[in-house]
Amino acid sequence: MGVMRRIILSGVSCIQSESSPKIACILAGIPEHVIEDVKISDVVLVTRGGGAKSDADLQIPEKEEQYPEPNMFGVTPAHGFFLRHLRGLEMQGVKIEAASPDARPTFVLEDVQDATFGRLKVPFSGAVPAFVLHQVKDISVFRSKPVPDTEIMAAENKEI
Repeated sequence: MGVMRRIILSGVSCIQSESSPKIACILAGIPEHVIEDVKISDVVLVTRGGGAKSDADLQIPEKEEQYPEPNMFGVTPAHGFFLRHLRGLEMQGVKIEAASPDARPTFVLEDVQDATFGRLKVPFSGAVPAFVLHQVKDISVFRSKPVPDTEIMAAENKEI
């Protein structure tokens, strides 16, 4: 089994078309084989939006035996980023917009450790959290709109 580590994505702009499936940007390792040391900076992402509350509640299967491709999970529970099985993530200067209202959170993190989010601009809706966290450790968010500065040592399930 190979490894993925020390990945840098910077200066990327992406606009989803209205005919795109309702999927987020996906960074997903597999259990016992996490993706390590990822830096994402200066990114603008415009998602198509349109996700329902029922989409936000979806549980994404692992599908470890399938070749990874963006559509393999179907609709994702996040409209911005779905992050699973990661260690050492840094996101700086990321702006995410939804072309139409979306009832899914911007970020869903599952089994993520040591993640820092700074200078984010994400859609705001009092009814929809920006982050949904499952089994996370050492997560921080700072200088991000509309999310307050937050430090989380460990959380099984939490919304920000």
